[in-house]
Amino acid sequence: MAVAIVVVVMLNGAFAFAQEDRADRAGQRLRELIPAAVTVRRNGRVTQIEATCLVTEDVVLLEAGDRISADLEAAETHGLAVNESMLTGESVSARPQAGDRLPAGTFVVEGQAEAVVAATGARTRLAGIAALTQEAERPPSPLTLQLNKVVRTVALIALGIGTAFFGLAVLLGMQPTQGFLFALGVTVALVPEGLLPTVTLSPARAAQRMAARNDPIRHLEAVETLGSATFICTDKTGTLTLDHR
Repeated sequence: MAVAIVVVVMLNGAFAFAQEDRADRAGQRLRELIPAAVTVRRNGRVTQIEATCLVTEDVVLLEAGDRISADLEAAETHGLAVNESMLTGESVSARPQAGDRLPAGTFVVEGQAEAVVAATGARTRLAGIAALTQEAERPPSPLTLQLNKVVRTVALIALGIGTAFFGLAVLLGMQPTQGFLFALGVTVALVPEGLLPTVTLSPARAAQRMAARNDPIRHLEAVETLGSATFICTDKTGTLTLDHR
């Protein structure tokens, strides 16, 4: 049984690593939403520079298809339409005018514009949202709470019965050392060996099935948490829905 448990733990660890690696690659694709190059006007000359080289007061030239790499303030707009669904969830493009903010991470779907860099890097609105998600405290998952309850219950029962058997063995004339070893064996025997394989293999199998449907799960306990959800409330049509027509 010990060998089986070790094998299950190793397989579960390998599967969890593969799942997290896949989720990291998906996150990397999201980070690629920020463009690597941007067109700017510096010293009266139009040139392309790395997005990481943008500084405040740079004049950025935008046209259809460009992704916005910093928080900008529109100076001139000509039929400009910006898709802000990444930040707002709204599928309808915004129509910013001169003086309006153009957040980093959004992209131009129509028209042209000149804009001045207002914030870069960690000072952008997109970075602020990312920082908020990092500051949030993750509560224990329903599976963790249930397992903690089961573990406490099993531990108390095992220790109680072990203590009772130790006292009974001493009363029957057994040496304290032998009685302790006997009680210890009873206590260990009361711990369910199949609990660990069951707890580890079930979420792993569920995560594997979700991965086959292009839903990578980074943390295995999230599978059970998602399964515990009764309602998902959203007002963003197109964000969590798929039109099969």
